[in-house]
Formats: sequence, structure tokens, C-alpha cells
Amino acid sequence: MELLCLMSCLMVVAVGSLEQAMLDALIMDRVGFVKLLIDNGMTMNRFLTVSRLEELYNTQQGPTDNFLHHLVEDVKQNHIPKGYRVSLIDVGQVIEYLIGGAYRSKYTRKHFRAYYNHLHTHCMVSDHGRVTSLRNHSFHLGSPGQSMSWKEQVLYTQDPKEAQQQSSKLGDSSLVVFNFNDLFVWAVLQRRQQMALFLWQHGEEAMVRATVACKLYRAMAHEAKQSNMDDTTAEQLKTYSLDFGQLAVDVLDNAFRQNERMAMKLLTSEMEAWSHFTCLQMAVSSRLRPFVSHSCTQMLLTDLWTGRLNMRKNSWFKIILSILMPPAILLLDFKSQAEMSHVPQSQEALQFIWDTGRPEAAQEGHTVTKGQDVEKGSACWERISDPEADTVIPVTTLCLFWTRRLYEFYNTPVVKFMFHTMSYLAFLMLFSYTVLVKMEDRPSTQEWLVIVYIVSTAVEKIREVSV
Repeated sequence: MELLCLMSCLMVVAVGSLEQAMLDALIMDRVGFVKLLIDNGMTMNRFLTVSRLEELYNTQQGPTDNFLHHLVEDVKQNHIPKGYRVSLIDVGQVIEYLIGGAYRSKYTRKHFRAYYNHLHTHCMVSDHGRVTSLRNHSFHLGSPGQSMSWKEQVLYTQDPKEAQQQSSKLGDSSLVVFNFNDLFVWAVLQRRQQMALFLWQHGEEAMVRATVACKLYRAMAHEAKQSNMDDTTAEQLKTYSLDFGQLAVDVLDNAFRQNERMAMKLLTSEMEAWSHFTCLQMAVSSRLRPFVSHSCTQMLLTDLWTGRLNMRKNSWFKIILSILMPPAILLLDFKSQAEMSHVPQSQEALQFIWDTGRPEAAQEGHTVTKGQDVEKGSACWERISDPEADTVIPVTTLCLFWTRRLYEFYNTPVVKFMFHTMSYLAFLMLFSYTVLVKMEDRPSTQEWLVIVYIVSTAVEKIREVSV
């Protein structure tokens, strides 16, 4: 038993030494040593803790202009003292400030704040009965073996799933696990370009991480100009932004050559680790024009613009004719669900499609079976002929229900645009007529139409502002 305990302690000390070496390599910006440690089994979800991340953000090595402190001051709109220690919550606020919009960093979310405050305010009793505050206990560690008990050393060095079970026994119910994304963002905010390029190659979601780095560097370059810093700093940050922007374009181009539909799915898939933003949203926010002008992006925008309408020739004529003569909608061609699998749809649209596409009952001589659309991942209904019949009707050749056709037609962006354009032209003609023609004692039909149009437009604008 004593031998087993001794071996466990030696293992913890060895792991702690590797983690300290990893921390020193990151602080000194030694990309080669970091690569060597990662290749030999060092994992980020085991290495990264709150204390180590804060130590990395507050290191004095690297750029000496304290640009991160300038960003924290801009976020807080207050001067911070010289020896101020940047917290992860401050880092989260800086990330939200740089990206903008509705982006929410995981460092500022409620569950992380609760976990962070729990680490700062609660105290733990060591194995020797000595009470030490968590601020000195786990937030300013040189290595896990210096001031942590044996149980806590195992907790910080073992597998995350096992650590979560052990943490519940020790009274910590919410263990936060970090990964390569956290270290990648640190390298970007610290302007360590070579380290950021190396960390970008590890982990998942390479394209979205490249667009995130492009956005962060671009916003940092703008802040550097606004802060009257050295011009070389702003130009350097702009160059870094262009480098990651080109990486994002290269990844998109490679994915598009291999599988066009999957590449378009990558553009519109929401990334949970990045506040449910999409690559396309991040690229537009960072003004990455080569990314937006790529053939994959333009094809996706075209599919979003035309919706499920299968328009090849005389598209404008068909749309105008269908608006003026609604029965002509039933003669239009629509794309199947498999052809539109890469286009995001709202939950209301999916529910309407399901309700209208599902047959209520099986007809005589046919059996209705539920199949699975492989590309879409959602259920679809097939009608299989009687076994005695010679032919089988495939699901792609079944006609859409007329209610579904109407719904898809009037919810297509190009149809909405044409409908509003034609309505506005009709309004201008009626308005010109009511202005030029002598008014009667009672409002004419044309005047009532103009009044209704103006009132409905005003109500719609009020609704948009209120929402």
C-alpha cells in the first residue's frame, strides 16, 4: 500500500514538472518546446486551469507596451493601476468588446462567474489541517506540487471526467474544462503570432478560429490607432489579421473542392464554443472580403436568396407572373429537402414543412412508411406502392402539397423583394394620381388604398423599432 502511494506521488510530481515546463515554454514563447510537449501527450484540458490562464495573461514577458491593459481600460472606461492583475472575466469583456454584436464570451457567462467567485471566496482545508485561502491555494501556483494537497494534485492532473467526479466529492460541483481555443485566444490577444499559428493547427473548427483571429486582430489594430500608439503596432496587427484571413479562405477553398454542400454547411453551422456564431457571420463582421466573395459563399447566398424555388431560365418573369396570378405557383419547380440541406431554416418553417408534408392516413393499396433523409437528418415520408404493382414512386418525385408550395413561395427572399417592389411602385402611381387629380368630397378608392398603405407601413416600422 505504501509503495502504491509512493508511486502515485511520483507520478503526480512528474506530471507537475511537465506542466511547469509547458507553462514556462508558453511564457517564453518557445513554439518548438510547446510542440514537443504536445506531441508527447500533453493535453490542454488537463493542463489549463484558471490560475495558469491568468498567469499567462499577466506575464511580463513578450510585448512590453501592455496593450491588453489598454484594452481593459477601454472596456472598464476607467484607469487601472500599474500592478493590476487581469482576470479571466476582464479577458471575456475584452473579447466581447473586440468582436462586438451579440457575442458572449464564456468567461462572462453566469456559470463561469459563479465558478470563479467560488474559487476566490471559499477556503479549503489541507490534509495537515492547515486552512489556506484559494487565492493563495490554486490561483498563483508555480507547480501543482508546491502548495496543493495530494488529493488536489490528482484532481488537477487526471482525466477531466474523473476530475469532475472527484471535484463533487471535494465540494466543487462545477468544474470548468479549458481547451485549445482558450490558449489560442490568449496567443492572439498577446500578439504572439507564431504561437497563434501553431495553436491554430490543433483542435477543431479551424475555419471559424481563423475568422475569429482575423476579427480580433482587426479590432485590435483599430484600437491601436484610436489609442495613438506606435504606427508599427497597428500595421503589425493588420498584417496578422490578413494572415489569418487568408488561412480562412484557404480552408474554405479546400473544403469546397472536396465537397461543395458540406462546405456550405460549414459556413452556416452555429459554433457552440463561439457564442453560436457562424463562420459567415464572423467573416462579415471582420470585413473579410475574399472570404465573402468566394464561390462557395456566393453559391450559398444565391441559394438563400432564391429559397426552394428552382429557377433556371426566365426567373424574374416566372416570379412576377406568379405574384400577379397566384395559381401559377402550382406550376413552379421546387427543390427537394436534400437539395436544401445546406441552407439553414427556422424552426417554424421546419414545423410547417413537417405538418403539411406528412400524409394523414394511408390510402388503400399503399403503405406509408417513415424514412430518414440522410443529408438533411430529418424525417421524411415515403409512399411505397403495393407489392403487386410494377413501379415504386420515389420520394423525390412526389409533388409538394399546394399549401406547402404557397408557404415556400411567399417566404422566399427574392419573392418578398419583388412583391414589396411592385407594391411600392403601385403606391407611387396611386399617390401621384391622388395628388394630381382634383379631390372629391369623399375619399375615392385610390385614396383609401394610399391611406391603408401608409398606415400599414407606419405600423410595421413601429413594430420593427419595438422589437
